[in-house]
Amino acid sequence: MHWNRTCNIYIKHIMKTSILYSLLTILFFTFQSCAVVGGIFKAGMVWGILLVVIIIVAIIALISRGKK
Repeated sequence: MHWNRTCNIYIKHIMKTSILYSLLTILFFTFQSCAVVGGIFKAGMVWGILLVVIIIVAIIALISRGKK
């Protein structure tokens, strides 16, 4: 019984990853490669700026707590 459950979990994992890879393949073939790369870099830049702002706010909050 335990083997059957483990097998089902493994099959579900394979199905999820194969669906993901299929969608990514369709995405890469339908969009121009330059547009995809440009979108990836724009998204990376936005996340980088967002993380820097969050870190700066956290540092300011910690410093202001320490002064009280």
